[in-house]
Amino acid sequence: MSLFVKLFSFFIPILMIIFGILMWLAPPKNINNSYGYRTKKSMMNQEAWDYAQICAGKSMFLVGIVLIFVTLFLLPRITLDSGSVLITILSIQIVFMFIPFAGVEHILKSKF
Repeated sequence: MSLFVKLFSFFIPILMIIFGILMWLAPPKNINNSYGYRTKKSMMNQEAWDYAQICAGKSMFLVGIVLIFVTLFLLPRITLDSGSVLITILSIQIVFMFIPFAGVEHILKSKF
């Protein structure tokens, strides 16, 4: 397996960790249409917005950490060609990537 495949396999988890930390520790202060966790529920008032940014940041960070370990576990075990390995791992990561959004929306629905 090539070094490119190994390194690129960590692209999504690393991005999730970076954006998770940014949203958790330095969330956007005001409701906007440019950046942050922007859904109908998160933008309904300032309190929901503030809560959603921090909650989404923590969730993205944690899922990014989990994806690092999932990727480390899967890389040596998938015995396909390099392209298929990359597609398989990225597909699994994309599924995991939506977990924080579902969780935050569920929390927002019950809290606000």
